[in-house]
Amino acid sequence: MSNLDIRREPPATGKPIYKHKYERTAFDYTTIVFAYLFAPLGFVLAIFRMATTHSKNQRKASNFSLLYHVCMGAFIELGIYFIITKLTGEINYIALLIRLVIIYFLFRIPAIKFSVRAVGQKEGFTTLCNDYIALILVDGIRHIGSLSDIRGQSEESVRRDLEYLIERGLLLPDIVYYEGRVANPFVKVPPKLDHSGRTDPSVAPRSGQTSELAQSGQTSAARPEAQPKSSGQQTKSVSCPGCGARNLVAPAQSRNCEYCGTMLSNS
Repeated sequence: MSNLDIRREPPATGKPIYKHKYERTAFDYTTIVFAYLFAPLGFVLAIFRMATTHSKNQRKASNFSLLYHVCMGAFIELGIYFIITKLTGEINYIALLIRLVIIYFLFRIPAIKFSVRAVGQKEGFTTLCNDYIALILVDGIRHIGSLSDIRGQSEESVRRDLEYLIERGLLLPDIVYYEGRVANPFVKVPPKLDHSGRTDPSVAPRSGQTSELAQSGQTSAARPEAQPKSSGQQTKSVSCPGCGARNLVAPAQSRNCEYCGTMLSNS
């Protein structure tokens, strides 16, 4: 197994590589404040925020972060309350310890899990955005369905993510996207050109050579054995076996296809 750490990096777009951060709105800050002042209200606000925005990939990390703050707020508030009751003599040390252990399992452990989920969602969306940038700008993939298949996202999520990247200035707004998908999005196949009614450019006479060909007709007829030999030494239009495009290749030379890079030869 290879030990190489091979990763795709997005191209230089005039901005640094995108790194997602928590999106904090006024509603989010209000929720965090209530999480540490009055945890039940903070919990209601966090659940409402998640229910209305969790379908957006860019909001998932922030929503899990809100749940982390709500659980931590509840743990701290209840911990302070139980310590005060101990200081006032209402409970003893054993009762205090039992209560602290209970709220640790009820709120502190879920808070840790929500924190881990928030970090994972933030890093995951960072990778997703950088992959979108590379697929669109480097690989030239503009079909929504193809982007959906490659990254395992729904087409609706792809549209929302692209709109987010455009708003952030990471993708140009004038890029044209297409519905549907293509069979192999990573292969750039040139358009099929219709050459019907055209003369093969390898044998088409140039404008200044018409009279010369007419004058040399008798000479060519007098030397029929020389014609096949000379015709084989002309520049030929060779069909590429890789993508089907036609390329002009000089006699006894080889060149790469202009579209897919396959080696062509005129032998």
